[in-house]
Amino acid sequence: MVREPSDWARSRGVVPRWLAREYGGWLNEPAYRAARKLVLVEPFLGGAGAQLPLDYKIYVFGGRAEVVQLHAERGKKHRWTQFDRYWRPLSDDPIDAPPPKTLKAMLGAAEFLAGDRDFLRVDFYEVDDKLWFGEFCLYPGSGLDPFAGDGLDEWLGNSWSRAKSDSLGRKLAD
Repeated sequence: MVREPSDWARSRGVVPRWLAREYGGWLNEPAYRAARKLVLVEPFLGGAGAQLPLDYKIYVFGGRAEVVQLHAERGKKHRWTQFDRYWRPLSDDPIDAPPPKTLKAMLGAAEFLAGDRDFLRVDFYEVDDKLWFGEFCLYPGSGLDPFAGDGLDEWLGNSWSRAKSDSLGRKLAD
């Protein structure tokens, strides 16, 4: 994160190390191994002196957005929690946050962008009541991050298994 001109010198020293790493090899994420290495510089959403925006990560299984993972206070006391698509808490320690004003658009965009893939995480930000795309992710937490909440890991795994089964059924029918 470069907020001040003086941060550019520090960033220039870090970027070559990032580019030297083998994408996909470090955490066994094979789909990233063929990714072209480059640096993307974007303007900061929120303006000078603003806090980092809330990060909404939409878990889409078989074309249906099932989970919204909310990340808050990045760069400070990073916390995250999960909600279902209706903004009902799924974790034992939810963050008290209202649903984003763009939740319906977020879910619709995530489902459209994920298409018929068995799984894709689609990330967004909401800044000044506007929806901004963040990134696609094939391997959230490299598949290693546990989810808080009784049975949430299992429920997510079952959602993925159903989506894979449905996808295979569609391919066999074609």
